[in-house]
Amino acid sequence: MDTPPLINRWMYGHAGHKVMKRNILQFCGIRPVRITEIGPVHGSTEQKRSAWLDKAERLGERRA
Repeated sequence: MDTPPLINRWMYGHAGHKVMKRNILQFCGIRPVRITEIGPVHGSTEQKRSAWLDKAERLGERRA
């Protein structure tokens, strides 16, 4: 995601989250669905992106 989280929430109402959660994952029978926001990417540092990758890896290991 490259939209600041507050803008995504208040202006767009998490539209992308809703589509992914309701119209794709839950429709296919995947429950529960949890979403972790990572961003904004534009202007982020290498250190911040590395921390995001580490977080994604930890979340994936918990679900495996």
